[in-house]
Amino acid sequence: MAGVASLVWSANPNLTATQVQTILSGTAYDLGARGYDPVYGSGFVNADAAVRRAIAIGAGAL
Repeated sequence: MAGVASLVWSANPNLTATQVQTILSGTAYDLGARGYDPVYGSGFVNADAAVRRAIAIGAGAL
C-alpha cells in the first residue's frame, strides 16, 4: 500500500495525505461486504486507477 501511495503522490505531489487515502479507497476493487469492512478494508488496491485519478485531479478534471 505504501508503494502505491508513493506512486499516487509522484503523479500529483500537491495532494494531501487525506486526498491520497481517499483516492486509494475510492479506486479499490471492493471485496467482501459492500464498502469498508473489517475483513477486507476498502478492498484490493487498483494502482492504475489511483494514479489516473491523481493525474486527473492535478489537471483540474475532477
